Amino acid sequence: MTRFAITCVLALFASLSSFATETGSPSWQVYANCAAAYRANWQNRLAGPNRTQAMSAMIQEQSGDYQKAASRSYEAARKVSASAADQAVRAYMQANIVGYVAMDKAGTLESFIDKCPQLAP
Repeated sequence: MTRFAITCVLALFASLSSFATETGSPSWQVYANCAAAYRANWQNRLAGPNRTQAMSAMIQEQSGDYQKAASRSYEAARKVSASAADQAVRAYMQANIVGYVAMDKAGTLESFIDKCPQLAP
């Protein structure tokens, strides 16, 4: 992926991070982007010699937590079923994961992940 594409993904996140629902929480897209970023981090480094199994599992779990938050937010915002929300969020993540893998390869993904909102316990 080119620097331009990486810059576009970063700009997308910056603009999405300012979008909030009526409750003041981040929009479903912000959560879905974070889920995709964690998934890319997990996927791209799965075979890495410095990644323990426990760390891989934690990163994959974090992706799942953001995905669930995105689905709940999507369901509430769009007034759709839980399965429709899950499907939409998965499709959104799949469409964006290549960009996040490219960011990981370029060394910019971790700073992106650091900007993800904290999830409620």
